[in-house]
Amino acid sequence: MIKSPLSHVALIFLLVFTNCTSVLKVHTEYDRKVDFTKFKTFSFYGFTDKTSGLTEFNRLKIISSIKSEMISHGFIQDEMSPDILVNATAILKEKSKVSNTNYYGYGGVYRPYYWGTGNNTGDVKMTKFNEGSLIIDIINASTKVLVWEGIGNKEIDVPIGKSETVIPDAVKKILSFFPPDVKK
Repeated sequence: MIKSPLSHVALIFLLVFTNCTSVLKVHTEYDRKVDFTKFKTFSFYGFTDKTSGLTEFNRLKIISSIKSEMISHGFIQDEMSPDILVNATAILKEKSKVSNTNYYGYGGVYRPYYWGTGNNTGDVKMTKFNEGSLIIDIINASTKVLVWEGIGNKEIDVPIGKSETVIPDAVKKILSFFPPDVKK
């Protein structure tokens, strides 16, 4: 079976949510002046793909998962006059990290003494990896102002793909912080 380069990119994006060695890290921020209890209805606003190859099926799974999660939080989908708009963005970036391993040759150093050859040698290693992000924005529909943002980041290094469960789990983890628990 021949795979196109785009299918490889889509598979890499799925790794944002599936790598066993890396955990999805979620960061959220919100406007502390907003009364989130006033929001009852939502509409899905848009989806931006900055991965250069997210499949249509996975894009639809992300949108569907966001809608399902909003409904499970008690919001009602209303395309005509929503209180909030939900926007999503998928990003895939290549990054690198540098590590240094220092070790001493035969012998070693013990303060203030040193013995053996004491050759301080080391290895510098640069590793490239991909980091995937899913950003979910909540916008006040009447003012068009961002009121909440959730970002899920994950390092990608091993291809594993079960998008039927992985995408909804990632969306659930990100939206678990919405609406924020605000004590007035």
